[in-house]
Amino acid sequence: MRKALALVVTLLALGWGSLGQQTLRLLIVDQTGTMEESLRILAFVRAVRATGLVTVKALAGFPTEPWTEEPFVFAIVIPPQTELIWFCTPAPVNYLPDPLPEAYNALAGGLVQAFEGRRQVRGSHEDVYVLFLSGYLQRLNYLVGVDAQ
Repeated sequence: MRKALALVVTLLALGWGSLGQQTLRLLIVDQTGTMEESLRILAFVRAVRATGLVTVKALAGFPTEPWTEEPFVFAIVIPPQTELIWFCTPAPVNYLPDPLPEAYNALAGGLVQAFEGRRQVRGSHEDVYVLFLSGYLQRLNYLVGVDAQ
């Protein structure tokens, strides 16, 4: 798993870091109920933090109150007892400004690798539930709005 996550770190550095962007803010909502899955999430977080390009905030429960700090660019929700991971973005991936689609793809690939294919990543461009969930997180100020001109 470490070699696979090393590839994610490289892709993230090429897509985000090469453009001199500031750090990418990532929220992870870990609703998993097993130690194994929590350790997989920890390995993923350590790999992306190692780039120095991503700051991560993790929550154990789904947010219901407005966020008063700086919002996140991406939010990853890992629900319990399902094969899905919901990857929330401010807009569908094909409408995000560069280099966010590349960062999305690198992070989504890293999640699949961290879970060794046992879970699939669904984004707002693939699943209407994730689109609505992204809107909800934007309304609570957890997810930043992006001008996708």
